[in-house]
Amino acid sequence: MPFIILTAVISIGVAIFAIQNAMSVPVNFFIWHGDASLVLVILGSFLAGILVTTFYLLMVKARHFLATKKLEDEIYNLKRDKKTLEERVNMLMHTQMMHDQAAKNNAQKASAENKEATAG
Repeated sequence: MPFIILTAVISIGVAIFAIQNAMSVPVNFFIWHGDASLVLVILGSFLAGILVTTFYLLMVKARHFLATKKLEDEIYNLKRDKKTLEERVNMLMHTQMMHDQAAKNNAQKASAENKEATAG
């Protein structure tokens, strides 16, 4: 918001200056020569500056947008990889629990067989 107010103040100042200097002046641009109102020369230069600045800011904004999009894609991929790894860890933990349970059952069977062999 302050930028808009500053821009409006500068624009009004330029317009007042241009109106006070409304005389015809010679204009030379490369091989072109002519006469134009000082108001038109000043406002044309001002508008050309705004145009160049706008294109520059659009270029910066586009770079920022592309960088943000790239980072968002990377975040998405990392979240997807995290989910896959969490599922794999859960599967491995389940498999480990099954192996532990099987080992415990085998140990109990072996213990029971040893008791029967010593008692028998």
